[in-house]
Amino acid sequence: MQEVMLTIMRLSKITPQQVGRARKKKAIAKGGFHQGVFQKHVDIPTTHPEADDFLAQPLKYPYLDMVE
Repeated sequence: MQEVMLTIMRLSKITPQQVGRARKKKAIAKGGFHQGVFQKHVDIPTTHPEADDFLAQPLKYPYLDMVE
């Protein structure tokens, strides 16, 4: 993955220091990934193939907004 990032930086003519500064600025403004990423809300149709699986796990998915 690092090779991909280095290639993107080279082709974009940006330095690792610029990426680091942008990362820190983003982390201050929006937070980082250290606490994980959470989806707060999802609408799925009742006909979705996995709808029954979600509904069968109320502790994992405490609130589901099922739409017709």
